[in-house]
Amino acid sequence: VQITSTFGSFARAGLEGVSTAIAGIAQQINAQIASIISALQRAALPRSVQIAGEFILFARSSDGAIHAIADTCPHRLVPLSRGTCANDSIACAYHGLRFALDGSCVENPHGPISQALSVRAYPCVERHGALWIWTGTAPADPASIPDYSFIDRTNPEARVKGYLH
Repeated sequence: VQITSTFGSFARAGLEGVSTAIAGIAQQINAQIASIISALQRAALPRSVQIAGEFILFARSSDGAIHAIADTCPHRLVPLSRGTCANDSIACAYHGLRFALDGSCVENPHGPISQALSVRAYPCVERHGALWIWTGTAPADPASIPDYSFIDRTNPEARVKGYLH
């Protein structure tokens, strides 16, 4: 799955037949906010998505919360999405470094854990059938998400299905 730019359209790869309430909604309010269709957040996770040129790994913790971290191991730049996810962490497939879903390194099988071994974590919120992520450097502001509460009241079978642009 690839989103070519914040205001661009969703690439079709892997999204055919996917139910969605919101597709391609994006805005700039003190931070870059991009929405990802609701089916992606329910898809098999972890899953890597490219947003505005950045590869981001989405995973759910054991409590059901969704987390977003950079999909690149800081050691050899291997995509973390190629690794294994267990116990609210993901292990790099190359050397086995393990990262918590907040981006901190929690295990280094080859030596001590240093601060340089962390990966960027992106704030994200599930609201109105979509996943909202802040990829900019400004603080996340969930209050800036537009009110699309009508979607929450819409029967899921009546929502738009497929690819929108």
